Amino acid sequence: CQHEPSQWLWQYSALSRVRASCAASTRLRQWRHGTSVLSCSVVRLPTSRWYSELKQLHDEFAQRGLQILAFPCNQFALQEPQSAEKIEVCVRQKHEVAFPLLQKVNVNGVDTHPVFRWLRLRSSPEPIPWNFHTFLVSRDGLSCTRFANSRTPLSIKSEIEAVLEGAPMPASEVSPEEQTGEDEAPA
Repeated sequence: CQHEPSQWLWQYSALSRVRASCAASTRLRQWRHGTSVLSCSVVRLPTSRWYSELKQLHDEFAQRGLQILAFPCNQFALQEPQSAEKIEVCVRQKHEVAFPLLQKVNVNGVDTHPVFRWLRLRSSPEPIPWNFHTFLVSRDGLSCTRFANSRTPLSIKSEIEAVLEGAPMPASEVSPEEQTGEDEAPA
């Protein structure tokens, strides 16, 4: 059953891994006063650069209102089979991140998490073809920009700074391989 997504991202919930031994449903509205970067990610691959760049952005801009929210995803060649608890332990120990790691989600197909359904409808409805896509969400939670996985977190630093300073949201970038028009999880 698919519902019409809300106009406001912050109305959705996601399972938050607060501590490795404790999970709680979290309303995204607790982050509604900041500009947010949401990323679909994977831990098992050599992603040190990705997480270190997200950490750098968080460390540099958190005081100015930037929020980083990471969502693990196992839809791409089954690269993230671990439990949410193991993912969190790995990321916290290996990368020392302080930003929230939320539940493992589907970003494509009939079981797309409502957050990613909203993100795709507000930026580009095309399926997400691979991990490490990033979405920059406005402070008001009404608009977002999608960045392909060819853009690393630090490569969008100028766009983040501009939005934090009050500039309009930049246009979404969709790579040619994203323009398939199909919404299926890869086999």
